[in-house]
Amino acid sequence: MEEFEHLEYVQATYSQRGLHTLLFKTNTGRVLVSEGQAGPGPKSRELNLREHNKAIIGFRGLYSSHILDLYMYIALRLDIITETVEVRNSARRRSVVRQPAAVAIVDNDSLEDEI
Repeated sequence: MEEFEHLEYVQATYSQRGLHTLLFKTNTGRVLVSEGQAGPGPKSRELNLREHNKAIIGFRGLYSSHILDLYMYIALRLDIITETVEVRNSARRRSVVRQPAAVAIVDNDSLEDEI
């Protein structure tokens, strides 16, 4: 990955056997795909961290002949602030970018409550 590039979207397909495919999107628009020999799984789940100003900063998991569990470490992005502005009596959201990119570690135990 490039400097200041980070993962902000993930989509996974899976079955009872484990993960079948993983698709990641970065803040630069790049798409990274990993697909197993069995092809896409029957179930799907996605997580869009961009709308929460968060990014994936690491992984841990469990595997055998395939990935059984995948956990993500997620951090709050401090380089982007989303604010609401009034434009002709209509509220709109915009992002203001700060330099350089920075992150703050988020407690993974409370992550499910937030997202």
